[in-house]
Amino acid sequence: MPSLTLQALTAFVAAWVVYRVYLRYAQNAALAVVPGPKSNSWLLGDLKAMFATNGWEYHKQLMKDYGAVFKFSGLLKAPHLYVYDPKALSQILSKEQGVYEKTEDFLVMNGLIFGNSLPASHGDEHRKQKKMIGPVFSPAHMRSILPTCYRVAYTLRDSIKQQVLRGQSEVDLAAWMSRVALELIGQGGFGYSLDPLTENAPEHPFTTSIKNLARSATDPLMVLPRMYLLPPLSKIGSPRFRRFLLDIVPWPKLHAIRDMVDVMDQTAKEILGQAQKSLDADDEVLKARIGSGKDILSILLRTNMLASEEEKLPQSDLLGQIGSITFAGMDTTSNGLSRTLHLLSEHPEVQAKLRAELQEARKQRNGDDPEFETLMTLPYLDAVCKETLRL
Repeated sequence: MPSLTLQALTAFVAAWVVYRVYLRYAQNAALAVVPGPKSNSWLLGDLKAMFATNGWEYHKQLMKDYGAVFKFSGLLKAPHLYVYDPKALSQILSKEQGVYEKTEDFLVMNGLIFGNSLPASHGDEHRKQKKMIGPVFSPAHMRSILPTCYRVAYTLRDSIKQQVLRGQSEVDLAAWMSRVALELIGQGGFGYSLDPLTENAPEHPFTTSIKNLARSATDPLMVLPRMYLLPPLSKIGSPRFRRFLLDIVPWPKLHAIRDMVDVMDQTAKEILGQAQKSLDADDEVLKARIGSGKDILSILLRTNMLASEEEKLPQSDLLGQIGSITFAGMDTTSNGLSRTLHLLSEHPEVQAKLRAELQEARKQRNGDDPEFETLMTLPYLDAVCKETLRL
């Protein structure tokens, strides 16, 4: 019996090696005509240089030398494709999502951080979630959260105004944009306030965690373990056992990420619990909620309640969307706002023309804030937004 077991194990290992060699040959053959740099290391390939502290300089040099699409070497010189051509990225990330599947380490990492959510799902599960969540972001629903956006914007304006009136010579707008982006997501997305937007206000633990998460997860010392060790390790034992292993591993950086995820999970449960209680209560309680129950999460919960049993999302899927939506919208919103303000400061004539268009829109409403439909039809505002995003 032991000899048969040994033979079976040997056969399995041999088959696995042959399979890996075949995959390597197939990958090399498929990418043979694609240009790229010579591998820096037989073990780490180009990964060490790409994920080093100053790795962005290496990225820029590769783009300069090889163009918008090239190959590079991963672990054990495995070939990988590097794409930054806008049209190709649009095809991969938007038009043909079903063809270009997410990597296993990407799915596992997002599942561990956010739970069952769009970034952590694929196939039928992804389509089911997208079918439920996609309509929530329709123009009709975006229109309903505009008053909340105005209210948050005026709070921000008042806080910055106070700094200026005190004679402060410099205002850190990038920091303010980061804070206001999270508050817009919190109030408009979940009917929950994460930041009072007052000077020197203590930072919400959820805000601290989600702001530090990307930097910690992309630390050079975390990248290779995340890419090559996380997928197989995520299949070992039960979640309770894996958590036990995580707690006893002497790795401070990993423990820091664990603590961030714990804070985010606890806050997401609190947000979801409050939203569900408001929907189950009477209309007066719902109206007292931030945004009067017109936030994205409340709309999603109502839509989910009316869905058929086959289409309905379980509690775990609803919970997972909170962290993933926040993470996806935080930096994109704050960076877009910061870039817009920076460009407007460099082009005062554009700033003056945009201000005049907005003032005229307010004048048409007797000084009230423009409605959603009006904002969508302001040509110069549209041009400024599109040009900023293009740059």
